[in-house]
Amino acid sequence: RRQRLLRAEEVHKESRNRIIAETTTARQQLETTNTESTTKQAATHEATRRAIEHEWTNGVLPDLEKLRAARTAAETQFAPWRGEHWQDLKLPASFAQAARFAELHVDLEKLCGAIPQDAALRLPDETKFVQPLLVAVPESGSILFETKNSGHEQIIGALNSVIIRLLTVAPPGKVAFTIFDPVGLGQNFAGIMHLADFEERVISSRIWTQQTQFEERLAELNEHIEKVTQMYLRNEYATLAEYNEQAGRLAEKYHFLVIADFPVNFSDVAVKRLQNIIASGPRCGVHTLIHWDQRRQPPLELVPDELRKNNFVLVPRGDGFAVAGTNWDGVHLALDTPPDAELATGLLQKIGKASVNSYRVEMPFSEVAPAESEMWSLDTTSELRVPVGRTGATKLQYLALGQGTRQHGLVAGKTGSGKSTLFHVIITNLALWCSPEQVEFYLVDFKKGVEFKTYATHKLPHARVIAIESDREFGLSVLQRVDDELKRRGDLFRKLGAQDIAGYKRAGGNEAMPRVLLLIDEFQELFVEDDR
Repeated sequence: RRQRLLRAEEVHKESRNRIIAETTTARQQLETTNTESTTKQAATHEATRRAIEHEWTNGVLPDLEKLRAARTAAETQFAPWRGEHWQDLKLPASFAQAARFAELHVDLEKLCGAIPQDAALRLPDETKFVQPLLVAVPESGSILFETKNSGHEQIIGALNSVIIRLLTVAPPGKVAFTIFDPVGLGQNFAGIMHLADFEERVISSRIWTQQTQFEERLAELNEHIEKVTQMYLRNEYATLAEYNEQAGRLAEKYHFLVIADFPVNFSDVAVKRLQNIIASGPRCGVHTLIHWDQRRQPPLELVPDELRKNNFVLVPRGDGFAVAGTNWDGVHLALDTPPDAELATGLLQKIGKASVNSYRVEMPFSEVAPAESEMWSLDTTSELRVPVGRTGATKLQYLALGQGTRQHGLVAGKTGSGKSTLFHVIITNLALWCSPEQVEFYLVDFKKGVEFKTYATHKLPHARVIAIESDREFGLSVLQRVDDELKRRGDLFRKLGAQDIAGYKRAGGNEAMPRVLLLIDEFQELFVEDDR
């Protein structure tokens, strides 16, 4: 019995010791787990903090800096409409491709819900600021203002302001406007008409108000888009802005279509054309500034999503406007107001005066003339071909005669449009590119002999005849001389069975056969008398 008791006591001790050991182990494991969990939580917290600080440093702060820099640049370039700043307006040499039309009043604390207080996450500037909104060509060069019951006067003011802003940040003649005002009949943009006193092409002659006028102007803009796409951009340039960087002095101007009270006086045809312009125009430098009065019955062809495409859309909110698709607390949008009438008139008259003759582009003759090593290097056997100017960003414009139906030319234009200048370019450049064995001139001038006299004075070797007297009978004798040469060459060609100069040379003709170019300035003088 004693042994059984001793044995029971030993078993009890062993059980107690085992329980104590297991309890101790469990407590140690729990303490270890708690320590590891605390360490892991601390590590996670630290990693999260570092990620937040990294995002703040590399994301938030740079974005705020971009906003600040843009704000500073806009404040410098788009000064408030105060007379002192605008007394000495100087138009830039290149288009800024942006103009302000509104501003956002931003309260970051209301917008974000709270402002970080941690020293590592502090804001560098004030939490309240005003951020200008800009039309930016070509990405965001179009605006759609939507209204229902109010806001008309605010929008008309903003449209007038942005028109003048665009004019002040572009070289003369590099922006043009087509303005529709069907309800105001021009009154909403009356001040802009000061431009037409100097250069009517800046505003397409006038402000348009009628349905048929809208259809015609929209058709013209669609044709312009086709021209820019097919002649200039093709598959070489993504936008007109890219093309203009290469074109230099031949840069195309930007067009802005300004519409108040859409869709008044818009037919289904006009709506289709407008939607085409909205879809394809921005790439080609044609942008829209549209006020859409949604109280008006829309035409059947109107597709609202097409109207909003490629536009920065503003919608009514409260007693003002907001950016479509946003509902930001702490952000208030205020449209710009135009300058007062006196300042606006003064600015528009200055811009108008600077725009006179701005559509005339002059280029140096050296751009089409041959290098010294290329003089008298062209052969005219197949055709008479010589550069006379530039077309597009990198291409030369050629005069080409002598193939197919391209045998003769008629140059027509108003007085002072440059007809005689073109003649001088043709004569001089042909004389530089081609030897007298390749081309010869018969020059007749009915402008009192003043245009072609210099070629006689300097004895141009290519000139067979230079009529420096404005005598009609002498001009007729020159025509007779050319006709005699035509008959003589015809006899030579027939003998060798040739149809043209190239065939004559292939058939063994050994007489020099230069191209004959007869140029008559003021040729209508030939017909002042009644002869048949």
